[in-house]
Amino acid sequence: SATQSSTNFGIFTEYYNTITWVASSDPNLIQYNIYRNGVFFASTPPDTLTFVDHNQLQSGTGTVVYGVSALDADFRQSAMSTFTLP
Repeated sequence: SATQSSTNFGIFTEYYNTITWVASSDPNLIQYNIYRNGVFFASTPPDTLTFVDHNQLQSGTGTVVYGVSALDADFRQSAMSTFTLP
């Protein structure tokens, strides 16, 4: 899933997107790869199921598509699960 939250610092408001996914059942999982609009930009350890993408545009000013895939010890990547924020 993907959601947007914000923090008001008084002089500016930061918008950040949080993506959450279900754990892979692959016993050889080494990391999750995270994509924004089809471009790889981060990875997480295998025990992490949430990622926060800071300093994003306010929802409604553009669409963001996130993708998450699992990578195993043989460097095989799973199919990508996608989440869209309007």
